[in-house]
Amino acid sequence: MMVRALCSSKTFSLMIVVFLVAVIVVLMALSQNEQSVRNFKDQSTKNVQYFIPQVEADKRNRDKSSQESMTGQVQQHALNPKDGIDNSGALCYLIYYADSFDKTSEFSGVDPNNPDTIDKWWKAAAMIDWYWNSPVEYKCTDIVAVGNYDICQDSRFIIKPSCLVYSFGIDFRYSFDDAMSNLGCEVHSFDPSMGVETHKRANNSTFHNIGISHSNNDSFAPRLDKFVKTPQEWKMRTLQTLMKELGHEEKVIDVLKLDIEGYEWTVIDNLIETNVIKNIRQFVMEIHLVHEWPPKADYVHLYQIHTKLREMGFQKFTIKPYSKVLVEGYYANQVEISFVNVLFQPR
Repeated sequence: MMVRALCSSKTFSLMIVVFLVAVIVVLMALSQNEQSVRNFKDQSTKNVQYFIPQVEADKRNRDKSSQESMTGQVQQHALNPKDGIDNSGALCYLIYYADSFDKTSEFSGVDPNNPDTIDKWWKAAAMIDWYWNSPVEYKCTDIVAVGNYDICQDSRFIIKPSCLVYSFGIDFRYSFDDAMSNLGCEVHSFDPSMGVETHKRANNSTFHNIGISHSNNDSFAPRLDKFVKTPQEWKMRTLQTLMKELGHEEKVIDVLKLDIEGYEWTVIDNLIETNVIKNIRQFVMEIHLVHEWPPKADYVHLYQIHTKLREMGFQKFTIKPYSKVLVEGYYANQVEISFVNVLFQPR
């Protein structure tokens, strides 16, 4: 009797032990599964965050290992790759902008490589923003800061003596122009807003009281803003005309710099239309989308200009975001961007 009771007690104890072990195994499995889900969510969040907020310029452009890591993330599931541009973040930007400006919009049929499918101003703005924040297309191994801008000194694009530089938009700040002069370049600086007459400067440079435009005009009336506070008349010329007037018609522009407060869009359009752009090796500029300038009615065309610039062989190697505001009734986005012309053919 006592033996049976003892055996029964041992059996019961064994059953308890087995039960506890089973519970522990189940809890460990659940814990591991929960951690896997958490890791997946964390990774998904990281991937989404790459596409939506702006990536700090120095982190994106200077840290090569970080850049390669981000590039690896976005090169999955591209919508429609073309010209080396990865499109996997495009839809995220469209959704982001739709949430800000048009929550009822549909995205079916939208192709970031086909400007004809971009039919609203905010879609164009989203696609431009997506491109600005996507990884650089050309990985320059020797980026040099000149003034507030970057140039690429890879052997293929190196800037060296006898180089020719056109710089538009000075506002009494010559740091870029003087740095290019110190590299041995012939530098021409242009700004009609300063009220300074054309004159020779030191270091083989010349200042011109002329502006760049998409057409020739001796009495252009600029819009009034924080840079132009009173009515003025400016002398404006296309780049093609300026090169002819300065005797550079058969020359190559090694670096073209634009900082012309929103007028750059029509200028780029003209450079493409006249085919002058094929004779530019490096192109550095500030690009502006500020409130109602350029007008939102032009945004779809601006995206088409942006696409054409890519198709002409201009690949970005650095980009520095300045500011971005996504508010109903007010939109602003501005970056500084540097391109090399990978299709450039020496004359």
